Amino acid sequence: MNARWVSSSVRHRLVAGIAVIGVAVLILPACESLGLSKSPGSPEGPTASAVRHPTLDDIPVPTGFRLVDDHSVSRVDGHFRVVRFEFIGDMERAPLNRFYKEYMAAGGWTLRQERFDRGIYDMRFDSDTEECLIRLRPQNRKTVIVVDLGPLPRGSAEREARPAVPRP
Repeated sequence: MNARWVSSSVRHRLVAGIAVIGVAVLILPACESLGLSKSPGSPEGPTASAVRHPTLDDIPVPTGFRLVDDHSVSRVDGHFRVVRFEFIGDMERAPLNRFYKEYMAAGGWTLRQERFDRGIYDMRFDSDTEECLIRLRPQNRKTVIVVDLGPLPRGSAEREARPAVPRP
């Protein structure tokens, strides 16, 4: 009887240990997705991985975002691109804003302007030949990315650099 009690006690401990491990395995990913596993002051980790869209070769699209065909249009003629694409997915806007700052800089784009207005993030990036406007906005518990891409206006740098001509 005494040996039976010990084995029963060991079994209960084993079952309890497995249950604790099972709960931890289920809870830890949820804590990480909410950002609860990071200690205060710890550096932010990678925001998301990027995939390539054939038309937006040098502009990243976060994994899990899909193209909204009805709201997207593009024209490519040699090196000339004019694109307005809309993507929708589940990533929050603040980490997505960081995603674009990191990936666009790594791709040779320069952030020229950034704005946050009533929940909508707007960023304007320039390369040597193109301008890319990225807008992040909420829509029904999802995030919409709008990418507007086109050539830089000719002569805009020269016009900005010259002082105004006085009129008689």
